[in-house]
Amino acid sequence: MTQLVLVRHATCTQMDEILLGRRVDAALDRHGVRQARALAEALADRVPAPLVYSSPRRRARQTAAAIAARCGIRTRVRSELDEVDFGGWAGRSFTELEHDPAWRKWNTQRAGAHTPTGETIASVQARVLSLLEALVRQAPCTSIVLVTHAEVIRSIVIHCMQLTPDHYDRITIDPASITMLRVHGSCIERLNERPLP
Repeated sequence: MTQLVLVRHATCTQMDEILLGRRVDAALDRHGVRQARALAEALADRVPAPLVYSSPRRRARQTAAAIAARCGIRTRVRSELDEVDFGGWAGRSFTELEHDPAWRKWNTQRAGAHTPTGETIASVQARVLSLLEALVRQAPCTSIVLVTHAEVIRSIVIHCMQLTPDHYDRITIDPASITMLRVHGSCIERLNERPLP
């Protein structure tokens, strides 16, 4: 049985102030570096010999690198794990975005809303679920660690729980958190678990 370990990247500079998206490729801050090490230690004890995949964003790659180094393996970068393409929203402060009607719609009607580039949660789900199916086919009965972003993880969890994207606010995915799934039966074993740094 394949175990999927979904890891949200650790904290990085500016992430509480602005929407990083794909435009701001922020590095982990000092606390984030400690969080990444704690994630690596927590997973080394529970997930022996995993495959480790990462989003292309630096914050995710740095988190994945800590996990992979602890396991003595290398990280593979996959574009399917990339952050939502927020287009013109990326780099703007959350305070500024609150005045944008399209941003408010995104946060109240997620199932029917899209980003300025046209990306929807349905398209995020499609790209990441397609990747998961391919990885499970290639490496059955393996633990696979995927280091990615909150919305990507949330879209997988929503799918597994058979919720609509409008229920996204019911699912919390904190920085440096672990969500574990068993592929067969889409069983969520752990949700938003946070190892202490």
